[in-house]
Amino acid sequence: MSLITQKNKIHNIKRILKITNSSNMVDVVNNRSIINLFNQMNIFTAYTYITCLCVYCRDNNLLDLHSFWLSELIKQKQIIDTYYENKVYNINITLNDIINKFNELSLIQRDINLEMMYLLLALLIHLKPKRCELAEICLINNNKNYIENNKLIMNNFKTSKFYGKIIEQLNDDIMLIINKSLKDYPRDYLLINSKGKPFTHNCYSRFFKTTFKKLFDRDVTVNNWRKYYTLSIDYNNIKYKDLKDVAKNMGHSIETHMTYYKLPHHL
Repeated sequence: MSLITQKNKIHNIKRILKITNSSNMVDVVNNRSIINLFNQMNIFTAYTYITCLCVYCRDNNLLDLHSFWLSELIKQKQIIDTYYENKVYNINITLNDIINKFNELSLIQRDINLEMMYLLLALLIHLKPKRCELAEICLINNNKNYIENNKLIMNNFKTSKFYGKIIEQLNDDIMLIINKSLKDYPRDYLLINSKGKPFTHNCYSRFFKTTFKKLFDRDVTVNNWRKYYTLSIDYNNIKYKDLKDVAKNMGHSIETHMTYYKLPHHL
């Protein structure tokens, strides 16, 4: 088990013991009524905790209990699948839609606001989708989040404490787009508001939603798009190494992918 996975496992066990007022995990896995407590939680948190109980039962050879908690895990996964169908798949927009709109915008004159929307589409096309930290990408090395030597380097993001830095290679196409944008609108940050200042996280979130509403008349959030992107992966054909790279560049672990987007059969 990796250090990251071990840290997550220990963290989740501590949380479960606390919320169930239990002193040990044997009591927890034997108390089947705590499923009622999990049912009152956020569906993703409940899924994480039930997964933890499955792993504990498996690792300790508690076969009957493992079977019970695995069945509860499957039920929880069905709830999550319904959520995705209603909230994620129904965004009614695809990567091809974004590419088509990007090509359309490339043919017209763009003021600073439209230029930022155009650049955002380019980033969605060429990069693995990031969280709101994309708002603070500097164009010089600030030891936080910046572009240098055709690489996006992120040291400061939501889960950097667990997963270290992100280094994503920027291909020639996106670098041409960025350099052209900087020539038209010189600046120190990749994305800026109409006043020439970098976005805060909250402002970037609103900017993201506004972009999709204006260009596509769709209600899409940063998180919606990350989930849609992840769910669009062909898990039957992608190599494990490639999936790890996708997860790393999105700022989470392979375990998060398997926990939230695909039922882990190895449980």
